[in-house]
Amino acid sequence: MKLRLEDFEDLLENPRRYDTYIAASCCYHSPDIHPSLLVFADGFFRCLSCGATGKFEYLYETLKGRPPRRSPTEKAVWSVPKLSIVREENESLAMSAHNVLMEYENLRWYLQERGLDGRIETCKLGWLNGWVTVPIYSKEGTFQGLCLRAMAHVQRATGQRFVQPKGQKPLLYCPDWRLLDRSKTLAVVFGLFDALALSDLRYAVCTSTGGKASFNPEWLDFWRGPIVVIPDKGEEEDATELVSRLDWRGRVWFPPYGDNEKDMADYLPEKREVLAKLLAGVLT
Repeated sequence: MKLRLEDFEDLLENPRRYDTYIAASCCYHSPDIHPSLLVFADGFFRCLSCGATGKFEYLYETLKGRPPRRSPTEKAVWSVPKLSIVREENESLAMSAHNVLMEYENLRWYLQERGLDGRIETCKLGWLNGWVTVPIYSKEGTFQGLCLRAMAHVQRATGQRFVQPKGQKPLLYCPDWRLLDRSKTLAVVFGLFDALALSDLRYAVCTSTGGKASFNPEWLDFWRGPIVVIPDKGEEEDATELVSRLDWRGRVWFPPYGDNEKDMADYLPEKREVLAKLLAGVLT
């Protein structure tokens, strides 16, 4: 029998169903006052408290009162999510992942380490089995697409840093459109976390979801103010080339990266005030 998420709803204790997972009390440790077991539609479960994780079959045997052939392991099972090509399904997935991150504070540790936890609610960031979900919205608030950024340990396990729905074209990502409406200068960076970092410091910023070479200057036809392109370390030529396509509006700023910084997001954890002062003299 091929197990589905629905097969667990009547077996779990204190279940709460979401779009792509069920949250419930864990059967592998007691007491579990605040439900910490997450059962995902992709066939795996994980307890956020005791660390038990494994496949559907192990959990099903346990819940049926039969000793499973193998015990749940604390070694995480990390995989690359398979995203739908249907935009509405990805929007639902993004909101479900956001609800997880809002409800379970212990899943925010990676964003906290990167200094980006202040963007969780505003930018509707989410958590999906070790991936940070970043929904893309238009200026009018319409859902445009979805990007997934692997946490460091998941990137090491899967060998992938980003995942997008198959066939999704590069999109303009602006973390905070309302902030852009109040700003005189717009920054362009070459990464999602870089954009989130500048947004967290309250600067208008945008990037492409498809990487440095995919930024389309026509995306900014609506913008009439100055544009400052801020490259990562080693991407200075790409920034200069992009500015040449922005005509009079653009210029490049080369940050004084140290040995421990390769992009804007690297400044946030320990050098937040340093970055704020640097940007204050550039994005005015």
